[in-house]
Amino acid sequence: MIYDVIIVGGGASGLFSGALLSGLKTLVLEKENKVGKKLLLTGAGQCNITNRMDIKKFYENYYEAKNFVKPILNAFTNEDLIEYFERKNLKTITRDDGKVFPKSMNAKDVVEVLLKEIRKNKGEIKLNQRVNGIEEVYIDKDFNILDEEEYENKKDYPHVDIKKIFKIYTNNNSYMAKNVIISVGGNSYQNTGSCGDGYKILNKLDLDIVDIKPALSPVILRNYEFKDLSGLSFENAKIAIYEKDKKQKEFCGDLLFTHKGLSGPVIINNSRYFDSNMEIRINFLGVNENIFRENFIIKLKNNPKKLIKNILKEYDLSTRFVDKIINSLNLFNKTASNLKKEERAKLIHSVVDNHQIISSVQGYHLAMVTFGGLSRKEVNKKTLECKKISNLYVLGETLDIDAKTGGFNLQFAFSSAYVAVKNIKEKYN
Repeated sequence: MIYDVIIVGGGASGLFSGALLSGLKTLVLEKENKVGKKLLLTGAGQCNITNRMDIKKFYENYYEAKNFVKPILNAFTNEDLIEYFERKNLKTITRDDGKVFPKSMNAKDVVEVLLKEIRKNKGEIKLNQRVNGIEEVYIDKDFNILDEEEYENKKDYPHVDIKKIFKIYTNNNSYMAKNVIISVGGNSYQNTGSCGDGYKILNKLDLDIVDIKPALSPVILRNYEFKDLSGLSFENAKIAIYEKDKKQKEFCGDLLFTHKGLSGPVIINNSRYFDSNMEIRINFLGVNENIFRENFIIKLKNNPKKLIKNILKEYDLSTRFVDKIINSLNLFNKTASNLKKEERAKLIHSVVDNHQIISSVQGYHLAMVTFGGLSRKEVNKKTLECKKISNLYVLGETLDIDAKTGGFNLQFAFSSAYVAVKNIKEKYN
């Protein structure tokens, strides 16, 4: 049997592809014992399917891939996705931050909509099928695979029907298809089945893979001193990344202390830029360092008998954080008039120029997405078909595309599926 389309991977983009492939004989191959495992975990099981942000601003959340994703997101926008699920009787809600969820706040309902559509399309799903390789082969009208010599001898014969198709090899079977969609995800949340299989498959096809690493992940700090403040957050903190005393990048956003290091949007969304041994310089107040210094010195002069800790608490800092900093510098019972110049300098640096060293970025077990993947140069950005291999499509996180948190990665998964399926269907019309 030759399928019109075989989809490798039953995640978000794979299931949505299957849901859209009406009228074509379709097979989804999933290595796990059920489909949609990672999709079921997204948004803490509530499934943040997209974001209501204006589509013109949407692209900015895809870092250096923003120009690549434009035609894909324009072809199937966030509003199109919401309308699709609404038509399938899955009501959605939009939070104040723009994140869109199923009204039930249950990821299972999203998966069930897609499975229902696949069943309606008479699509097949085969579980426990780990794909080990894909090759292009030629077959005759009797489905016999021709070796190179046979192909050369027969290709020019009149009335000889020879077709080029794909043969997909799994751990216990093989399948044939006219079109193949690779939608196996990245390397994050490996217990859901996303463990880099797609990169190995594509690498065997001589396609260029950009080196991968965890993204949307917390960081672990060396000699971490804020473990007892885990859960404490700072609004609009500033962080700067330094490598060999040279500033690399600077960011602003909400920061969170964890048991081992740092998290929060300002860390999660920019962890793709971090590496071990880099230095993070943190401005917990997010204000200009010089302005803070001048203001703090004035407060000290105007309140000579006031305890340092009470002056510091006049700023937008929690009592727990202030006490931690004061204690670490042995200033707990010191008044403003008794504060030495070097002590003042250390205190100011602790608040608006706090230096920390990254031990590591948390691994794939906590990373929400994968940085890297199949090079964007390998695919047509209007169709997601491989430039070197006709009828082979690569979707979602398998590509070298990652986005910030907030529903942007899932939106690309769905949009990329729409674009690929649209192109496949057009070939049959």
